[in-house]
Amino acid sequence: MHVLKAQLDYNRLPKPLKLRASHGPASTELIEACVRVINVLEDLKIDSDLAFGQGYDFELLKTVFEVITQDPFKYHHASRFYGVASPTPAEWSILDKARDMAIECAAMGQACITMGVGRGLLSDITALEEYAELNPAEQRRCVMILSECKDFGRF
Repeated sequence: MHVLKAQLDYNRLPKPLKLRASHGPASTELIEACVRVINVLEDLKIDSDLAFGQGYDFELLKTVFEVITQDPFKYHHASRFYGVASPTPAEWSILDKARDMAIECAAMGQACITMGVGRGLLSDITALEEYAELNPAEQRRCVMILSECKDFGRF
């Protein structure tokens, strides 16, 4: 594992190995997608417009994503094969809360992608589509807010 991490910048290293060494497992893709959306919204200063009254915990998502990024091997189900201790039950609990929050935020994130927020920075995200369909009313609410923001030149 340490040898692989030390050579992540090496051009001849296959992309799948680079991804495995630098990203969490596929099950954390939803959290990563939400954090990418949140970062763009914060840069544009429209995050509070969308989060108002919804109970979104952006800080939880960003914190959990940062922890996963620091030690992606730990969150793989076969972490012992990498010589890394598995997460504690408390860490799994926090990860589950973050996944639940990401599912709640999916409709907002998909609305941002649909409206072209970030000028293409989010166009490659596909993890939100399935979960966004669970809350079409929230997606419509966010599209309406984003339309107003766009009309006023906020993005």
